[in-house]
Amino acid sequence: MQADDNWLCPVPLYHVGGVSAVLRCADAGTCVTLADGADAAELLRVFRDERVTLASLVPTVLRRLLDADAAFSGTSLPALRAILLGGGPADSRLLDDAARRALPVLSTYGLTEAASQVATMPLADAARKRGAAGRPLQGVRVSIRDDAGDVLPPGERGTIWISGANVINAYLDGRSPERFADGFFNTGDIGRMDEEDFLWVEARREDLILSGGENVIPAEVENALLAHPAVREACVVGLADAEWGQRVAAALVLGEPDADIRNIEAHCRSLLAGYKIPKRWRVVDALPKNDSGKVLRAAVAALFPDGV
Repeated sequence: MQADDNWLCPVPLYHVGGVSAVLRCADAGTCVTLADGADAAELLRVFRDERVTLASLVPTVLRRLLDADAAFSGTSLPALRAILLGGGPADSRLLDDAARRALPVLSTYGLTEAASQVATMPLADAARKRGAAGRPLQGVRVSIRDDAGDVLPPGERGTIWISGANVINAYLDGRSPERFADGFFNTGDIGRMDEEDFLWVEARREDLILSGGENVIPAEVENALLAHPAVREACVVGLADAEWGQRVAAALVLGEPDADIRNIEAHCRSLLAGYKIPKRWRVVDALPKNDSGKVLRAAVAALFPDGV
């Protein structure tokens, strides 16, 4: 951080990503600007008028800003050094759009149990490692483990375990003691480390869909859906199924109201294995989100009454 920094924080302060930005600026003696993340016009004004140098955004809010103003770009904001993007997965189309506008977007990965961040993308690597969450922060260790708790080699998918002075060593009420072992905490998230120590987060454990014995990562299916020009937003969830365990379902916000779902399904089949293709579809005006802009998957699943 620098002495004249102004950190824009439109993330609610009851969220660890919001309160940590405030505490970080207080510790450094720099300015933090609080704003309402739901109002794109006001955020754009703050970016322009308040000389923002750093910002914390969730993917939904970044998408709103890109859609609201074609001039929102790195060249129009010369003071802006970094946008930390976290709070949920960022689809490849969003990252590509931000890169085309020369916005210094740095993907991050964190959780409340780690006092916010675990890994952040270095600016120098943002283009060549687009889609990764970045490298573990100084003092934080990350290991990828299988279901038996054994550490997996680079490139293999498993559960993300973390350790560091910023990571809790117990829950106050004593719950989930199995998530703590050898000084590490089991995040429950699924990911992998590559040969250069970059972390790739693929799914939250609770979001993983198991259909017919095969794992389906919602973000992979969502990225395929978002690659279709008619799809504006997408959320993929698993619905209970007596035969397959779970079946894949997709809720979509369409940019082209008359788009044919059959064409979108055919597009998915050109990119994904058959068991990953959604079997149930819903078109909605908006996906249910919380105050920080994160999609509420349980509420999306509820859009499919009786699982149909």
